Amino acid sequence: MNNKIKIACITSLLFSLSLSFIYMHQIINYTKETYLIQNYQKERGSLSEEAKALSYVSSTPLSLAQVEEVATSRNFTKSEEVNYIEVMGREVVVR
Repeated sequence: MNNKIKIACITSLLFSLSLSFIYMHQIINYTKETYLIQNYQKERGSLSEEAKALSYVSSTPLSLAQVEEVATSRNFTKSEEVNYIEVMGREVVVR
């Protein structure tokens, strides 16, 4: 009888530890996903603000000087040369 009680106690202890581990793992994943969602929402907000600013800039007629100002404020750089590649077949991607 004493042996059966020990086995039952050890089994219940192992079961409790495994449930605790699963619970902690789920809490960690939940926290991580919440943090990622908050970051994605902040990024989406900043991107939508930038899109509004760009739509405003693109909708207003600009002189060449204003276009250069906008390009430098957006960190655009002037390209020195353009290199082209020749596509041999009809498809660019072949599976």
